[in-house]
Amino acid sequence: EDTLGHRLVHADGRGHHARAGVGQAQQFERTLHAAVLAVAGVFVNWEPFDWGRRRNKVAERARAVDQARSAAQQARSQIAIEVGAKYRGWSEAALLVPAARTGYEAAREQLRVTTNKYKDEAALLKDLLQAQARSSEAQFQYQQALSSYWGAMAQLRRAMGDE
Repeated sequence: EDTLGHRLVHADGRGHHARAGVGQAQQFERTLHAAVLAVAGVFVNWEPFDWGRRRNKVAERARAVDQARSAAQQARSQIAIEVGAKYRGWSEAALLVPAARTGYEAAREQLRVTTNKYKDEAALLKDLLQAQARSSEAQFQYQQALSSYWGAMAQLRRAMGDE
């Protein structure tokens, strides 16, 4: 008569043996199941030997940082090269402006002199027309030089990040 239904350990944890009927055994089982379901478990995963995995991850991240630094340095170098090229273009354009202005002023003065000579009948119409053509060409070159100057200035400012 010493079966599982009759011999149970009380849920209070004292470990006393008691004789109980079947009805009490069912209630104890329900109480026991509720107690089991309420217990929380802890899972610990510890690998004392990771076979170099952590070292490889650190090395991979270090390579990624080095690549990022290299890319940043390359971008800075590329920007410096571009700004230098734009500066040289602007500098060359700036040198052309005074030369073109001087050529335009000289052609305009030559046109004035030729026009006065033509009025005094000391120059031919052909000479006057040639002086006008030279003056127009010099003015066009001066305008081109100014356009190149301001275009180069805009490109330089864009390369430097001003616009």
